[in-house]
Amino acid sequence: MRVYDEEAIGLLRGAGANVDDGNLVRIPGSRIEWAARAAPHQIAVYSRHGEPAMHLAGAALLRDRVGHGERDRSADRPAASGHPSGCRRFRPAGGRAAQLALRHVHGVASDFDPAVAELRHFVAMVANTAKPIVYTATDLQMARRQLQMAELVAGGAQAFRQRPFAVLYIEPISPSASQRNHAELLFAAEKGIPVSSCLHDERRLRARDPCR
Repeated sequence: MRVYDEEAIGLLRGAGANVDDGNLVRIPGSRIEWAARAAPHQIAVYSRHGEPAMHLAGAALLRDRVGHGERDRSADRPAASGHPSGCRRFRPAGGRAAQLALRHVHGVASDFDPAVAELRHFVAMVANTAKPIVYTATDLQMARRQLQMAELVAGGAQAFRQRPFAVLYIEPISPSASQRNHAELLFAAEKGIPVSSCLHDERRLRARDPCR
């Protein structure tokens, strides 16, 4: 795959990947198998109060228990602070809310300055639920500011590392051209921030959902 971050290229080369044409990285199958064995099978995530809440362990949990609510296709509109759910409006999950494992941000609120919108999302989620939250960061600087907030809420950097209540969501583009989020991924690994991600075919998503 094409990698567009020099630090990431250096780390991959040092771990045994072959780098050609400047940034074309080929990872040997043996290293992929090693990484799969070395990675934890699940990651503990806690409530804002530091109580055990859930484990990140496979796509099924995130698909079934994330607090997205129910999609309301009759009310397409840009996200706003009162309804920061992304391209489409989502209804509250109603009686199922108590069963949801965490709360997940949708889109970027269009009625805030983009420079602070994701900070406002973070504050709103922390203020309105004690459950774990999933948040986004547009760049490394935003990720740093959000971590400072999380550490203040948790009672310090070590407290958050030991009992993280916030999960950083990173959505890469095509698996064959990884050009975003490397800095945020490396930062998350350094600071002990859980990360949720998914790989998909962006062209198919756009064909199904013109809002993307």
